[in-house]
Amino acid sequence: MRSFFTATTDSLKETFEINVFGIVLFLKRMYSLFSEKVSIVCVASQNGIVGHEDRIDYGPSKAAIIQLVKNLTIDFANYSNKDMKVNCVSPTYVVTEENKAYFDSFPGAEMVNRIPYKKLVTPKEVSNVIEFLMSEKSDAIRGQNIVIDYGYTII
Repeated sequence: MRSFFTATTDSLKETFEINVFGIVLFLKRMYSLFSEKVSIVCVASQNGIVGHEDRIDYGPSKAAIIQLVKNLTIDFANYSNKDMKVNCVSPTYVVTEENKAYFDSFPGAEMVNRIPYKKLVTPKEVSNVIEFLMSEKSDAIRGQNIVIDYGYTII
């Protein structure tokens, strides 16, 4: 959680190395082990779609994942003999046992109030979308970002 004024070159590099380069390097290392038909779902974020305070490194790195998925889709369609389906999901704030108390606090409640339906996403709601994208039911969905946010990014 850094702003323009608190981010450092090292913090920016670290965030992009983990969130973006990690995906590319993982896929490069694993590609030869993939079967002929593969589904990959990356996790981006609502912060990759809308601006947010104190997310100068995180938000752009998640936006890069969304764009990376599009470019991977084109590269795999043009240059791979494998059926590579790549998509991503962008959840809003996900409530867990570890952060529930925060969302019950005043600052957390302010974040929830930004969401039109005033609801937080659960891990199960995220995993349901990932499960769908991994299944054959989504075979025609390629290079897409599915937003899971109770309307957060539409306002």
